[in-house]
Amino acid sequence: MTEQVDVLIAGAGPVGLMLAAELALGGARPVVLEPRKEPGAELRANGLVGQVVPMIDRRGLYEELAGAPGPPEPNRAYFFFGGLPLDLSLLDDSPVFTLAVPQARIVAVLAARAVELGVTVRWGHSLTGLTQDDDGVVADAVGPDGDAVSIRARYVVGADGAHSVVRKASGIGFPGIGLDRMTTFSAQVAVPSSLLDPGTGGLRVPGLDVVRPFLPTRTPHGGITWAPFPGRAPMISTLEWDLPAADGPMSHDEMLASVRRVVGTDLPLDPPDGDGPHLLRRLDGGQIRVAERFRDGRLFLAGDAAHVYAAGGGPGLNLGLQDAVNLGWKLASVLRGTASDALLDTYSSERHAAAHRVLTAAQAQAALLAPGADVDGLRSLLGEILTDAAAVARLAAVVAGTDVRYPVEDDAHPTAGYFAADRTIHTASTATLTGTGTARLAEAASSTGSAESAGPIRLAEAAGSTEPAESAKSAEPAESAEPAEPAEPAEPAESAKSAEPAESVEPAKSAGPAKSAGPAKSAGPAGPAGPAGPAGSAGSAGSAGSAGSAGSAGSAGSAGTIRLAESARSGKWVLVDPTADGRLATLAASVPDSPEVLRGKLSGDGPTALLVRPDGYVAWASDHNEPDDTELDALHRSLTRWSGLVSTPAR
Repeated sequence: MTEQVDVLIAGAGPVGLMLAAELALGGARPVVLEPRKEPGAELRANGLVGQVVPMIDRRGLYEELAGAPGPPEPNRAYFFFGGLPLDLSLLDDSPVFTLAVPQARIVAVLAARAVELGVTVRWGHSLTGLTQDDDGVVADAVGPDGDAVSIRARYVVGADGAHSVVRKASGIGFPGIGLDRMTTFSAQVAVPSSLLDPGTGGLRVPGLDVVRPFLPTRTPHGGITWAPFPGRAPMISTLEWDLPAADGPMSHDEMLASVRRVVGTDLPLDPPDGDGPHLLRRLDGGQIRVAERFRDGRLFLAGDAAHVYAAGGGPGLNLGLQDAVNLGWKLASVLRGTASDALLDTYSSERHAAAHRVLTAAQAQAALLAPGADVDGLRSLLGEILTDAAAVARLAAVVAGTDVRYPVEDDAHPTAGYFAADRTIHTASTATLTGTGTARLAEAASSTGSAESAGPIRLAEAAGSTEPAESAKSAEPAESAEPAEPAEPAEPAESAKSAEPAESVEPAKSAGPAKSAGPAKSAGPAGPAGPAGPAGSAGSAGSAGSAGSAGSAGSAGSAGTIRLAESARSGKWVLVDPTADGRLATLAASVPDSPEVLRGKLSGDGPTALLVRPDGYVAWASDHNEPDDTELDALHRSLTRWSGLVSTPAR
């Protein structure tokens, strides 16, 4: 008998599990198939870098992964691009966030989250074939006992890695380049204290001075990276070129020999203490590839199935998790019937462009790490340029992914299409919550007042409590029933499509989220961050934490402030309405599925009114507390274009 499901996901890695959780959050019934019989303990990615860190905060996962309270803080120390240092202390607002956490821990947290939301994960099931028709896809698989399994799904997503069965079954090409000359060696090691620099935490290497933590150092014979990840054995990685092919697993002596060739001297590096598993890995060559498209009918690609990168900074995992969040809300909207199937084309166009942006950066970094006197000259000149704050800001935005802008209307607000910065909303009433930890705000102003007099409420803490405080209940106006459920987007109307630019990723504009550089602020520096370059590992974290995961109980926030990131816990659209009469909320109620409405004032610089997509990107914004009719029309178009449904503006 063939089982029927909404979405079948191939692969229970971080991307597949994140997608499954997003679908379940939107009301879909996903099933995940994974060939391994249990989550793997192999040491692969070492953390998360860039925009993906604030993204997981918006789903309530940051605190659990970071192991400390508080929202994520940007790295204000340094990062790298192609082994060249980026001095982030030059920037007013560093866009680079880092979170040091091994991939096995990421998988464990995401698996628990998916199961909590009702996702079925079938370990020991290997996908063997797919047959697609107009109404769905039949997937053939083999279970852990060798039994044949047949599942019919409305949609299938391949999150099954670089050798994706789904991609091959769809016939989607996977063009790119191979870095066949490159070999990387990585190992966790024990290091004598005499080799450690107490001031920087760097590795003292004779002839190289100090190799700073997480900053790849290039030598005439290759490169070396020192990665002292907190809470586990430190890692050392080397990069070499044009080595003869080697067979069999790598040995510790092989790691020592590579270090000797790269730095010109022996270092007393021993195997780490403890049972492990400990990293000991050789990688011959590398790939930089992006699939020709991310959709074929009812088949989709995400994560390494869609793109692979042999570059430092862990771009593949960071990009893949954002693939999952982008596709998740769109598939869930279509499955609920609140969006047309054509909405799913925007997944391919938006994420394909983002993947090509990362491909360009990966190719540039590979060129900067190559051997040769010509590359020496290029690096020297670029190093001089990177003493300029504006140049650092531009490359930091590339590393973080904050230069990615999704297509918007030609006259859209400068922040539209970019990831929404986390800000505090000031309101006159505290948050009430659904049973899943979704933050909801009652009306910010009474019938005779306005949001101008609002006091502070914190969105971050509000997501944990299932009941408002008594004082908060009494402060709510009589007519302030919970706001309507958020609008679930669908396919843009044809008129909206024609007004949008081509499927491209634009560099960050000066008015957008990626701000121009300036002198360093007085905030203390973050700890050194950044992945081990050749090994593609992610950097160590700055200050960590956020409110508890969605659905968990906790105390309500102090009366008066709410953090925008926490409003995204439910995976729904969010509208911030600063108007005195709630006209934005009224307009939002005219669409089939209206968004969560937060009545109040946004703190800090930036737009005063916002419509934010479930994946955290700005769909509409205004700089006015009382938007005019032209802006209201633009808001209405943004509310309706995702569903393709027509409604009459209510003013």
